[in-house]
Amino acid sequence: MAGPTPVSALIHAATMVTAGVYMVVRFSFLYTLVPDVGLFIAYIGAFSALFAALFASFEKDIKKILAYSTMSQLGYMFMAAGLEAYSAAMFHLFTHAFFKALLFMGAGAVIIALHHEQNIFKMGNLKNYLPAVFITMFIATIAISGIPPFSGFFSKDAIVAHAYFTHNYPIWAMATVTAFLTAYYMFRLFFTVFIATSRDTNRSLEHLPISMQWPLMLLAVGAVFNGLFNLPHFMGGGQIVTNFLAEPDTIIHATAKQEWILTTLNSAIALLGMYIAYMKFAKNPKEPNPDIFYHKILIHKLYIDEIYSTLIVKPLKALSLFCIHQVENFIMGTIYLSVKGYHYLAIRVNRLQNGDAHTYLLYIMSGTIILTLYILIMLKELV
Repeated sequence: MAGPTPVSALIHAATMVTAGVYMVVRFSFLYTLVPDVGLFIAYIGAFSALFAALFASFEKDIKKILAYSTMSQLGYMFMAAGLEAYSAAMFHLFTHAFFKALLFMGAGAVIIALHHEQNIFKMGNLKNYLPAVFITMFIATIAISGIPPFSGFFSKDAIVAHAYFTHNYPIWAMATVTAFLTAYYMFRLFFTVFIATSRDTNRSLEHLPISMQWPLMLLAVGAVFNGLFNLPHFMGGGQIVTNFLAEPDTIIHATAKQEWILTTLNSAIALLGMYIAYMKFAKNPKEPNPDIFYHKILIHKLYIDEIYSTLIVKPLKALSLFCIHQVENFIMGTIYLSVKGYHYLAIRVNRLQNGDAHTYLLYIMSGTIILTLYILIMLKELV
């Protein structure tokens, strides 16, 4: 996340981090041969999506919020891939590429305008100063939140519906809670940055060139209309992406009425997250309070980093130091001892080569006598 936002947009939206999703889908014929491995992948995706959404809900850095959002959306993709909804996974990857790239590029524009400020609680009231960024970020926020009729709604709804109608209810429950949290933390960011009153009354904004604004507008078009490429049958669509990929998804046995009910529920949950974010952050946003227990836990990301450091990093570091100071010293001492031994032996052997012709003649005669005696003994044994 230390790189420029265009680089983050490329990496987090459409390349590198999504390569694992493509690999699982591309090698689906192998994963289906191992019982329950798909379910394992789906649960990993579900927990990743949920935890990342929780962490994003208490993060202050605008780029880190979007980074956790990427982790959460990847969790959705792995949920779909694990449940054999391969076309749904690839479709969400496709829609995510547009609205997440738009979010990162928009965040970069905000950061530049505010002289590299990244704490969202030091921003506010930017809608009047950055209208193009405000409108495009609003489109991207609606899309990632899964609010119809924007692209993220169709791809995310397909994943949630697949989990529900294939009776994987724990995964469906985690996906639904994550959908609520996604709308909450994304509109938390949006309202805090663009709607709430700014705390800095003396700030000066950097002028944004048009070259930083037209890419946002192009990406916004995709964030709005890409969902139409895989419109489900119960909405009158032809599922173009599914037919193009020709992936044999698990068949869902559900009526159009059931799918409409679930779709309405998903939309209502997203709108609820948006409403709560509006009530908490549109007027007087407050930073997470580390004195509140659950705030402190989530600010520190369930202390996963600390646990990892204690259980993995520190023991490995101690083992490395032990190897450096003990094992390596022993090995180097053995090598040095061997070198000294060879050096001592070389000195002793070197005395045999003294350049004296009489000594060399003695060696030759001694060798000749020994060889002659050996031959005579062998001949005697043969006779």
